[in-house]
Amino acid sequence: MLKNYFKIFLRNINRFKLYSIINIVGLAVGMTACILILLFIQAEVSYENMHTRAEQIYRVLTIDKALGTNNQRVGITMPALGPALPENFETVEAALRITGGGRTLLRYQDQPAIYAEQMRSADANFFDFFDYPLLQGDPATALQEPCSLVLTESLARQLFGDDPPMGQTLRTGSGTELKVTGILQDLPANTHLEFDALGSIATVASQARANQPPGSTQPIWVEMWQLIAMPTYVRFAEGASIEGIEEKFTQLTRDNGVSENFEITLQPLRDVHLKSTDIIFDQVNNKGDLNSVYIFAAIALLILVIAAVNYMNLSTARSTERAKEVGLRKVVGSRRAQLIGQFLGESLLITLLALLLALPLTWLALPFLNNLAGSALVFNPVGNVPLLLFLVSMLVMVGVLAGLYPAFVLAGFTPVTVLKGSFKTGKKGTALRIGLVVFQFALSIALIGVTLIIQQQLNYVQHKDLGYHKEQVLIFDMFDQNMGQNLETFRTELLQHSAFADAATASNVPGRTFGRTRVRPEGVSDEDIWIWSVFSVSPEALP
Repeated sequence: MLKNYFKIFLRNINRFKLYSIINIVGLAVGMTACILILLFIQAEVSYENMHTRAEQIYRVLTIDKALGTNNQRVGITMPALGPALPENFETVEAALRITGGGRTLLRYQDQPAIYAEQMRSADANFFDFFDYPLLQGDPATALQEPCSLVLTESLARQLFGDDPPMGQTLRTGSGTELKVTGILQDLPANTHLEFDALGSIATVASQARANQPPGSTQPIWVEMWQLIAMPTYVRFAEGASIEGIEEKFTQLTRDNGVSENFEITLQPLRDVHLKSTDIIFDQVNNKGDLNSVYIFAAIALLILVIAAVNYMNLSTARSTERAKEVGLRKVVGSRRAQLIGQFLGESLLITLLALLLALPLTWLALPFLNNLAGSALVFNPVGNVPLLLFLVSMLVMVGVLAGLYPAFVLAGFTPVTVLKGSFKTGKKGTALRIGLVVFQFALSIALIGVTLIIQQQLNYVQHKDLGYHKEQVLIFDMFDQNMGQNLETFRTELLQHSAFADAATASNVPGRTFGRTRVRPEGVSDEDIWIWSVFSVSPEALP
């Protein structure tokens, strides 16, 4: 019987070629869009999956309650807080501090200097805290000593070529000599941390002590409670309860003289990527948005529904062409359930063909999507169990839902009426088909409308007048300390060249995070501190 059904299916495909092509291509395009959106969603929710103890790790944030900030979450906290947490709380297994990143010039011997795009510094337990694989070097000691440096595999290759990197000395733009103590596998795309060089906080502490006045008893900045400057993470013991722990952390800061304007809150590691859009002074640059994930999931569902409804409409529209076939099969003894099973089977086969077409379409479309979105999505159904389950579920869901109504319509024909040639569709069937068409068009219009709105928003962002001219402006990031101390000399030298009309200095680039400072307006008490964002420029920057 199944063999006979399959022959009938192939015969109908061959007989109604145009109808079959429209159905298969329509479903395939819809499935392709859904697969691409699923790959995006899967990438967004997979952040930090490489860490085996991710559920135990939290990011320590500061809540700034000073006037003018309205309980603002801040991505940095007190430098002294991290080391104090394991010492004061048994449930805290470890704490980790990581400094902010920045471009750093590195030079190997007499070779041309190369920029590390993101050089950060971390506590010595970094490789015990996170599960980033170290290809060379000892994870326990790689960041233990001052002037230690771990490089990613890619940056090490740029700096040393075929020379062995371990133990080699690099010189920074400020003259600091760093010893390579480890080679790290390039960071995966689905992690919120971004760096290609990782130094030791012991180096930062050593430099801070060297810069203190002789005989100073003041703590260096990496040991201060009265400063908010350090991204910090904490890992709790397995099974430990963290209920009320934020209040206890806050009380610890109070005991060390931190203002009541600041409180401590925790953010689960897996939430960092998708739930950090409101956090300021954040070293996370590759933030996602949970709302975007929901929106794209809804769009994928809409596209799939439109494709399925389109199939249903086309199937019911040509139901009269198969009416005689149904009548004859009923006359020779076919039961209603058998006919429903046959037509559902045909629907599943059509959907399977559409899915087989959607797979190569996805491979073809993925590079364009990656280029457009700046992403690195990979389509590998064989090694991606969740994706395989989605494809199978989509096949069954679309095949059954799209074929269910046409199957019942076709199986419900009366043999005598059909064979006499007096067959007409009922009013209920006509009304339902009209309703499906209206529903399909409404969804399509809604989807087009959303697309146009998003396009208008992007155009607005791209062409909004920011209050300064971006064209014909060259920006030099002065990460070199020696260069930073000679800005006026550098400016004078630039203006010797005819290519430069003027030059100015600024504390940052407009659009990036500004520095902040405390101010107390006249007549306001010492407790009510205002926080101002500060952007410093030289007179030449003003019109």
